[in-house]
Amino acid sequence: MDENTLIVSLKQKINKLISLYEFKKDEITKLKNELIEKNNQLDSCENKINELELKNNQLKLAKALVNNDEPNDAKLRINKMVREIDKCIALLNK
Repeated sequence: MDENTLIVSLKQKINKLISLYEFKKDEITKLKNELIEKNNQLDSCENKINELELKNNQLKLAKALVNNDEPNDAKLRINKMVREIDKCIALLNK
C-alpha cells in the first residue's frame, strides 16, 4: 500500500475513535445526571415514607387513646413513645 493511503486510513480511524469517545463521554455524563436525579427522587420518597409512617403512628396512638375497648394498646404505645423519648434524651446527653 501507498504511504499516503495508510496515513489517510489511520486519520479516518483516529477520527472515528475520537467521535466514538465523544459520544460515549456525552452518554456517561447524561447517565451520571440521570443517576443524581434518581437518587434525589429516592431520597424524597424515603422522606415521604418516614413522614407517612410518623403520621400513621400518630393516628394509631390517637385511635388507641380514643378507643376505650383496648386500654392496654394505648398503654403500650405510650410506653413505646416514652422509651423513644428516653433514647433521644440519652443521645443528646452524650
